[in-house]
Amino acid sequence: MSTKSLNGHTLPEAIDAGGLNWRHWLFFGLLFFLFVTDGMDATIVSHIFPSLIAGWRVSVGGGISLVVTGGFIFMGLGALISGRLSDLLGRKIVLIAAGLFFALGTGLGGTSPDFNIFMIWRFLACLGIGAVLPTGVALLS
Repeated sequence: MSTKSLNGHTLPEAIDAGGLNWRHWLFFGLLFFLFVTDGMDATIVSHIFPSLIAGWRVSVGGGISLVVTGGFIFMGLGALISGRLSDLLGRKIVLIAAGLFFALGTGLGGTSPDFNIFMIWRFLACLGIGAVLPTGVALLS
């Protein structure tokens, strides 16, 4: 397999010749932070389930499984919707909006007075979580 380009340079030589400036590194850093918080948000909700069960008397079969299943469905919807919106509005706009969705949904989920409101905020967060990864990867590439 050859790594030659049309100019006769190898891929590492082309990357070195192009160089990465501070804006590239800032962008990589911001995406790294967004991906890490996205992944943490998707998994950290499982640590609050014992508190939800004790505090709001939520059942595992009816309430918790609904949050988990609905969360995955909304993540899938976020991924599907973000592709089309990225084509229409631009990837940066959709990535920023998706990041705000999951940040607001997670933050407001902590202020929920009852389980139903928590579930609404969690689904909003999952919509953003599902949209962040594909949009960020497409923008990065």
